[in-house]
Amino acid sequence: MTLTAPVGAVFGLSEAVASVIGVVVAALAAFVLHALGHYYAGRRIVGVPADGIRIDPRQLPYGVALRDDDGWVTAGESARYRDAYEAFDPDLEQFERFVAGGDIVQTAVVVPVALVLATTSVPRAAGLLVVGSLLATAILIVVDAVGTQLRGGAAGDYAILWGIDRRVPVLILLGVLLVHVGVFRFVAGG
Repeated sequence: MTLTAPVGAVFGLSEAVASVIGVVVAALAAFVLHALGHYYAGRRIVGVPADGIRIDPRQLPYGVALRDDDGWVTAGESARYRDAYEAFDPDLEQFERFVAGGDIVQTAVVVPVALVLATTSVPRAAGLLVVGSLLATAILIVVDAVGTQLRGGAAGDYAILWGIDRRVPVLILLGVLLVHVGVFRFVAGG
């Protein structure tokens, strides 16, 4: 059984169109998970109090704003955002974990959910979820690379981590890709 066939039938869509919609919905869900990962890392690892961090849906996929003395600061305001972050972690001991939290939580949620879906008779939904998550990661990397080139400074997670230690974003990306591709191959039966 697949979810795309009944959804497509209800809305009069072909299975291909329903699959594309499924991937887009999964990518949007992955963006939310990515933002939740930064939020979780900020609250639990860095120790940012609840009134010092919030998820701002207008700022997805990164989506986490920090509070400083002048109000809420988004990641788009690089210098001010870093200053706001340093108020909670002055020595930047947890900075890499905060930045990497988005990818780690996104993967840590998507992969087990996809495995459960694959083993409970909805493998197509599992495949769409994995592909949507990979699409979200690809979009994040492209936005990061383009933004970094246009702004002349780090514009996203991978560029920030690249500036700290080039091995870190490479290892995170390899881990994310290997786990996602492995699950996709399992779901696809090969």
